[in-house]
Amino acid sequence: MKIAVTNGVPVGETEQFQYLKDCGFDGTDLSLGRYFERSGMFGDIDNVTDQQIKEHFTMLKKHADAAGFEVCQTHSAFSGHPGGYDFDYDEIVKRQVASIKATHYLGSKYCVVHPIIMPGRRYDLLKQEAFDKSVEFYKRLIPALEEYDVYCCIENMWVSDPVYGHICSTILSHAQEMVDMCNVLGDRFRICVDVGHGPLTQDDAAEMIRISGDKLAVLHTHDNDGMCDLHTFPYSAHGAPCRLKPMRINWEEFMAALDEVNYRGVLSFEITPPGPEPVLTAGYKYLAEIGRYLVSLRKIKY
Repeated sequence: MKIAVTNGVPVGETEQFQYLKDCGFDGTDLSLGRYFERSGMFGDIDNVTDQQIKEHFTMLKKHADAAGFEVCQTHSAFSGHPGGYDFDYDEIVKRQVASIKATHYLGSKYCVVHPIIMPGRRYDLLKQEAFDKSVEFYKRLIPALEEYDVYCCIENMWVSDPVYGHICSTILSHAQEMVDMCNVLGDRFRICVDVGHGPLTQDDAAEMIRISGDKLAVLHTHDNDGMCDLHTFPYSAHGAPCRLKPMRINWEEFMAALDEVNYRGVLSFEITPPGPEPVLTAGYKYLAEIGRYLVSLRKIKY
């Protein structure tokens, strides 16, 4: 089982692959926000040509290949959050289509794309309306997904309760809703279980894996204290807050659940180690060691 990590590294975009390989990783979850957000490298999405996308990301793939490194999955430019882009759906779709094209030229099959999170969609409020809006949004990506042979991976999300301030559930927080979404959308859609998001919405990570079953394609693996989206190392947020007993991740059970559903994908961490640049390399190497330990827990070897 390969281990990967998101690419928030202290080196240039062409050096990142060799850097992460030297730290012990097999691949990366390459974030495309730096390219296709409004403030990203390509700027105004209406002026980005297919040729520009092809040239840039083919170039990056050559550097990855030279390092013997893989772009295992990508994360599209962020989309569909309350207040984001003023809900200009045409613009959001264009940025996702550009991300899909980049994923293809990077040699990956999987692009994680957030759903549309309507204002007020929390707990069970606006449940059907938000589901339908995201179905409408995702369906607009199907022509690009088919043309570029990429699978869209939907991710479990969270929002903040505006009254109490704590994290709560929203669209696709729960695994069954992600399965239902995939069933409606068809074969070009798969699931990304964000392991750390699960406890924040009171969803057990291992059970999410079991419910996702053969629709599970990629992972965003990280830990937290059960209250905040910390994106920290597995096992590092071990002290529960005083007098509180938030849901926590049982990492051994989580890895066993991957065996139960015969998951053959990558163990990908959505983590950037903390600290100043001089200690980042040590952090990445430590994270790779944790990854190798977790992989050793699996009974299925591949």
